Amino acid sequence: MEPVTFVTAGIVALSSIVRMWTWQRTVRHLPPGSRIVDLGRRGVVIEVGGQGDGASR
Repeated sequence: MEPVTFVTAGIVALSSIVRMWTWQRTVRHLPPGSRIVDLGRRGVVIEVGGQGDGASR
């Protein structure tokens, strides 16, 4: 296993852990009626329900 591959795998694992952590924090702060769309590699779209201002966070 090459060092570069190992470093890349470590970065990917770390970023997924950070993503899950921020994900759970974000979900906790969402108002009811919100919709979460996971686009996979392209990221996550969060539609906040009940606001109507169309602001994306």
